[in-house]
Amino acid sequence: MQSGSHQQGSLSTNITLNKFGVESDQKHLDASIIYISICAKYIDMHAMASRMLLINPTKEQKQTYSIAYEVMQHLKDNAKVGTVLSDLYDSTKSFIREKDADLA
Repeated sequence: MQSGSHQQGSLSTNITLNKFGVESDQKHLDASIIYISICAKYIDMHAMASRMLLINPTKEQKQTYSIAYEVMQHLKDNAKVGTVLSDLYDSTKSFIREKDADLA
């Protein structure tokens, strides 16, 4: 069982902190962006919910977040049964390029 885990019967919840591959050091984390990820497992079912909180975001952060939201909507609208994933990838990359070429 992982540190921070709780297990009761077949209900298991693991709490882990993700640093997205950065090396551990003595620098303080920036509190202006908070990423929250909650994962749970019940028997063979897994669920995850994530949320990003921007505290006093810059104009660039607001624009990037808005584009990310639009990309999510694009994916939801275009991910249909029978859609070839490479076609969805290409259309999404084009969608991002239209919004901001630097993000593509």
